[in-house]
Amino acid sequence: MVKSRTLILIWIVFAAALLAAPEFLIGLFGHVAVGLAGRAGLVDVGLLDRLTADGFVLAGWLGAGFVQFVPVALMWLAGLCAGVWLASKFRLGRWVPLVLVVATGVGAWRTITGAMRVEDPTVQFARQEMLDEIHTRPGPVFINPSGVLDFAPLAPEIVGSVPFKERYERLASVSRWREAERGEPSASVLFAGRVAEARGMIEHLLASPDWRLAFVNGAGLLFVRDRGPDFVPRAPAEIGTGLPVEQRARLMAATALRYEDAGLRTAARGLSNSAMDLAPEDPQVLAAAASIAASQGRWERARSLAERALKVDPNSSSARFLLASAELQVGSPAKASEEAARLVRRSPRDVQALWLHARAARAARDPMSEIASLERLLALSEPGTVEAGRIQIFLGQAWAQRGFPDQSLGAYRAALATPLTEAESSEVRQAIETVESNRLPTGG
Repeated sequence: MVKSRTLILIWIVFAAALLAAPEFLIGLFGHVAVGLAGRAGLVDVGLLDRLTADGFVLAGWLGAGFVQFVPVALMWLAGLCAGVWLASKFRLGRWVPLVLVVATGVGAWRTITGAMRVEDPTVQFARQEMLDEIHTRPGPVFINPSGVLDFAPLAPEIVGSVPFKERYERLASVSRWREAERGEPSASVLFAGRVAEARGMIEHLLASPDWRLAFVNGAGLLFVRDRGPDFVPRAPAEIGTGLPVEQRARLMAATALRYEDAGLRTAARGLSNSAMDLAPEDPQVLAAAASIAASQGRWERARSLAERALKVDPNSSSARFLLASAELQVGSPAKASEEAARLVRRSPRDVQALWLHARAARAARDPMSEIASLERLLALSEPGTVEAGRIQIFLGQAWAQRGFPDQSLGAYRAALATPLTEAESSEVRQAIETVESNRLPTGG
């Protein structure tokens, strides 16, 4: 009888695990994207992401979902079985039903809240629209790293074989880009995902006579190598036709952001205003409008829109980032530092948030907070790179301001060991001389 009762409890526990398991759906697209990039040798990835990609290749989204489901379900099952065992061992049988109810409730809540975070369908709409445009132009496509993660699960055949590190190096240097193009020319170039990582290259292609902007939508910017007509922004009524009003507004707002990236500033502002007319209280629409206002230097407007977005959705990271940026620009560094600190607490590995917090803390004359974010940035950067060197320069300045010459000199000397420009190296050497000359003499 006891064994039978225990078996029944275990099956109830497994049912609770199943209720929690749909949490695996959250971020499934991202796991597949990263796994596919790793499978193609573009970037190093963890075992679970690689297995998820293998499942996707073998059985599509069902296979990928199953791989993600197994560890979640097993962890819940193991944890709750342990709870049943402990309750039985210590004769707490009367608490077992309560434990199961609570666990099931937690699982259900995580499932419901998780479902609310599933990717906006307008994102997939925009990506498919971009793919349709790409497929009309045969030939190799160069995609920026974060753009690869946007499109790998939808069209793995277009992402190519260039490793992420090499892609970043090409984006950072026009001469490196041109050299690579002479060896393996691309028919088109897609900038998607974090389009800001390709800002310099976008400016170069916009000014280049052998490339033209062919298409822009909420998913990104597409350049092609030909001499056809330049892209003309579509009328707001032509964007997202057939979508529900809220989704149309979000698609228009996302497209407006990409217009801004493409230098189509008037079109970006007009389309953003049209999106707000459709959905004036949608946090994504408000955050996009705040981003465009910030990009165009209208910081008071950006702050107002970001505050409105956060009232509707206090968890909007993009709105909080924009609010912190706006506070810094309008002369409220303490508020900017406070908002940026919230971002860092929520996403301690977010490089943009860490940089923003470091800048705000410096403006607020809070060197210890600045140092904390700079040291996190240093831990996330690749040793010996220019980026690591520049972080060390800021660390040297912050430690000097705090009155710690040894730490300051250590950071400056570490910066000199990286490939800085001649001007930067000269400034660092001068800073070292200043710190050394200002040190208190040691007693003899």
